[in-house]
Amino acid sequence: MKRPFQFPKERLDKFMNIVSNCNKESNTNIDVSELFKGKYDKSESFKDFFYCIAMNSGFYDANGWPKLEKFYELFKDEDVRTVLKDCTADLDGERPKDLTFNYLKCFLVNVPVTVIF
Repeated sequence: MKRPFQFPKERLDKFMNIVSNCNKESNTNIDVSELFKGKYDKSESFKDFFYCIAMNSGFYDANGWPKLEKFYELFKDEDVRTVLKDCTADLDGERPKDLTFNYLKCFLVNVPVTVIF
């Protein structure tokens, strides 16, 4: 069973605004709290949505690679940081949005926490 990780309250408004804007841009209606419970699909619209979040949140570079130092500011536990680092080891994808999607999948499968908002 995964332990809960409370998304920091001081970052929540900004993050939820990004999510809302990306849902509009991608013409999606994705509930981010469900996403972090592992509920996502492999559609192009979902990849566009998550890539939008990735770019606007500052947690990924323009090529779709995660910025580990930014993730480490959010996640302080060593077991979570290990997953964040390990998920970059075999990361691949044809396009930047494929990279961000593949990193998300690896994170959701392997991380010992459930992000709650």
